[in-house]
Amino acid sequence: MKIVQTILFVFAILTLSAQLVHFTYKKTFYPLASVLDKQLDKNIRKTLTFDELVEKYNKADADVKAFEKGKTKEELKKYQTYRDEPFVTRYKLKNAVRDWERKESQRQRMIYYWFGGLVLILIGGLLYYFRQLWFGMGIIIAGLLEFLWWSSPSFSSSGAAIEYARILNTKLFLTVLSLLVVIVLWFAKDKHK
Repeated sequence: MKIVQTILFVFAILTLSAQLVHFTYKKTFYPLASVLDKQLDKNIRKTLTFDELVEKYNKADADVKAFEKGKTKEELKKYQTYRDEPFVTRYKLKNAVRDWERKESQRQRMIYYWFGGLVLILIGGLLYYFRQLWFGMGIIIAGLLEFLWWSSPSFSSSGAAIEYARILNTKLFLTVLSLLVVIVLWFAKDKHK
């Protein structure tokens, strides 16, 4: 059992430490967007909240509908290439809204499953404490895998910069918490003999 615990501890510490360095680097040195993206989408990137983004989309959609009013389908065909205004703004804002929703959903799943991993670790720890060593260790391993999976670097920096920063901050915070939990588990195992 001691060999399994040691291997698990070393693997978790190495993985979480590497993730911590990765996220710290991204937060400190990695630009949120390219210079070209900033020039093209200043209107979108300045948006601080989801509600502001939806409001901008609704205005762009109203602009498109006003533009389309009184025009035939033949006249509109030449404009709907997503290269002409007002269609291009509505298209970019629509994609930004979808991207924001995807990233917020990802952030919520990340937090939910991380706490699920914490619950598994607590249940496994109780089983381990009550002398169900292998069964408890198996559940602890499942919890640690949830920690590692949901705090791993698996996202891109495209889209809304604010939402990207929220995901990065969440992953950084969860990685630090995971490291602390693993360290506590390591010292707690020695107390149980």
